[in-house]
Amino acid sequence: MNPTPEERVRWRKEDGKEVRVPKAKETIQTYVVNFQPELKVIIWEAKYLDWIGLDIPQTIINIALQEKEYFTHVDWLNQLLREYNAAIGNLKKEERSLLKKQINELNQVMDKGVNNHNWFSLSINAFIRECWS
Repeated sequence: MNPTPEERVRWRKEDGKEVRVPKAKETIQTYVVNFQPELKVIIWEAKYLDWIGLDIPQTIINIALQEKEYFTHVDWLNQLLREYNAAIGNLKKEERSLLKKQINELNQVMDKGVNNHNWFSLSINAFIRECWS
């Protein structure tokens, strides 16, 4: 159900006159995985350069050796965030209002991923499990 033009505006008194002011659209917090596809290419290139015998820094080799784990984390996080964004995005304003406390609690958990994790983090598995619970 779309709001009527009257529902999309509010009125404000300005210099003794009523002025129509458009209502601000409610913003919904969404999340995305910050893992650039170029990193896959870099990991693959490092593996092939090592395979043909070129000298590669040990740090790069260590990253390339964890390729499967990184890509698994990216897949899990993408699935988690697709479901989160779809669920929150499909809620009506009234439903979001009723579930505000639970949504805020979930956002606090999700924000840990934004603030505390990168692709070197050792606790990504625990973070993903916490988000699913």
